[in-house]
Amino acid sequence: MPGWMSGDAAHHTGRILVVEDDAVQARALGVVLCHEGYAVETATTGAEALERTHGVPGPDLVFLDLQLPALSGTEVARRIRAASGVPIILLTARRQESDKVVGLDAGADDYVSKPFSPNELLARVCAQLRRGRLPGWNERRLPRTGRGVPRWRASDRAAHPARHPRGDR
Repeated sequence: MPGWMSGDAAHHTGRILVVEDDAVQARALGVVLCHEGYAVETATTGAEALERTHGVPGPDLVFLDLQLPALSGTEVARRIRAASGVPIILLTARRQESDKVVGLDAGADDYVSKPFSPNELLARVCAQLRRGRLPGWNERRLPRTGRGVPRWRASDRAAHPARHPRGDR
């Protein structure tokens, strides 16, 4: 049964659905997001993503890979957008301007090319959730750098081994 994998409950800032068919990439993204206090759920297909966005509780934000098996990420974005205003951030290895335009036209709110920086990714999450005025949103609860952007470092894995299991070796 699917469920929300959660970071520090006292630090919980929202629910994020990661739609990615590559298990290693999904896990890496989940680790970064959980470390920042987000509850994370994953889906590996477009059909699973649609099912989970309509579930209760639904996600507060969706990361969506464009290259999914069977149902494309672009079509998933269109269907999510037709039923919901949840922010959608596309994650993809595609870097062509035309791919970005198609994804944004399908209803995505943002577009991030792989590989991506965890810091940039977290800043984009904060921006989307801020725009949506997530219930209970409290910017002071997020770890920040001097510029007001959440910070994640690879060294966090060593400092917090319980939060960063190494099951992906």
